[in-house]
Amino acid sequence: MNRPETVRSLALSVLTVAIAAAVLAPSPASALRNELRCRKAIAGATLRYADAVLEARVNCQNRIVDNELSATFDCITGVDDALDIQLERRLEKAARRLNNRLQRACSGVELSNLGFPGVCPDLTGGPFSKSDLGGCVEDALDVLSVTLLGTYYPVLPHFYRSDEEECLRRVARGGIDMFRAALRARQKCLFEQENQQLLTGVECRAAVPPFGLGTGNPSTDRRLRGAYEQVKHIAAACAIPDLDNLGFAEVCPDTDGAPFNSVDVRNCTFNLNRTEIPAYLELAFPTAAAR
Repeated sequence: MNRPETVRSLALSVLTVAIAAAVLAPSPASALRNELRCRKAIAGATLRYADAVLEARVNCQNRIVDNELSATFDCITGVDDALDIQLERRLEKAARRLNNRLQRACSGVELSNLGFPGVCPDLTGGPFSKSDLGGCVEDALDVLSVTLLGTYYPVLPHFYRSDEEECLRRVARGGIDMFRAALRARQKCLFEQENQQLLTGVECRAAVPPFGLGTGNPSTDRRLRGAYEQVKHIAAACAIPDLDNLGFAEVCPDTDGAPFNSVDVRNCTFNLNRTEIPAYLELAFPTAAAR
């Protein structure tokens, strides 16, 4: 064989392999874009999942209040003597959408580059996967739901007067609206910070006045104040003669030393949400991922 031809053929083969490798291997900029896209999807998926599941479980609790379901029905698992198909389907749909979003948007992304597993256990023993993350979010929200609903609906007797029903509904509505809005505000701040859209020194997890100095980002502080406004109507809705019948005094601290009243119910709902949001925020933005 002609030696020049052989050399040219070999060189061409090497060049072809090099080009293919360059095409298949993402550039650092491309990898970063993929990671940011994945992070944004994780934040959106965890937010939507919390919204869908909490709405489904609050709806279930309200059906107990309306005597449509037994007071012993479990609105966390959806299981009692008879299965509530409505709740079961809503929970299954929410979990399916959560996992589909994670699989789609994070394909090819190493979650360890985003700080995972973070607070999530890695039960499979291998690299932390999108399925691991989905299972972690589902388990975390089950625990969160027990905590929130245990305060929103302290006791569930068989009969409520209309003013008692309104108080319970307002507590739950204000509670999950505040949770959703505050979580969205902090997620948006953290994503913009990771995407280098915010000034240095912004602390997206910091408390806003009067509980702290603020995040350093006026837009985030404004969104958080708006989120906190979601519980303001609880005090008026729960200013009822037989508030003690609803059991709030058993699960909420009396913060002012006076007889337990509707302001205490509002403050309890507010403080509970502020306490629980940081842990759920960790599922999308592990502290170890801060850059």
